[in-house]
Amino acid sequence: MKHMLYLAAAIALAAGTLLASPLPPQSERTFTGSISDSACGLTHMMPGDTPKQCALQCIGMGAKFVLADNAHHKVYALSDQAQAQPFAGERVAVRGTLNGVTIEVKSITAVK
Repeated sequence: MKHMLYLAAAIALAAGTLLASPLPPQSERTFTGSISDSACGLTHMMPGDTPKQCALQCIGMGAKFVLADNAHHKVYALSDQAQAQPFAGERVAVRGTLNGVTIEVKSITAVK
């Protein structure tokens, strides 16, 4: 009986160690969408403004730049806000590594 308890404890400890291990880093890939802001996400809410005007106004009020992927209904945070700024409201390809919901940005290029 003692051996069974020790074996069960060892298995539980090993399983806990495996589950607690950090996930391996994801490989670099390209994400496509539009540079939006964290306040609006997938849909810009300022009537009459272009997506660029809306994003820049929201950024001015404290929002952060994000990648809005309407095709997959996802919004990703961007690690490099300065690199995103010139592309506000535009369709882009973001090259980087996904870390949770944040893309660790390597590059951003315009997409037509």
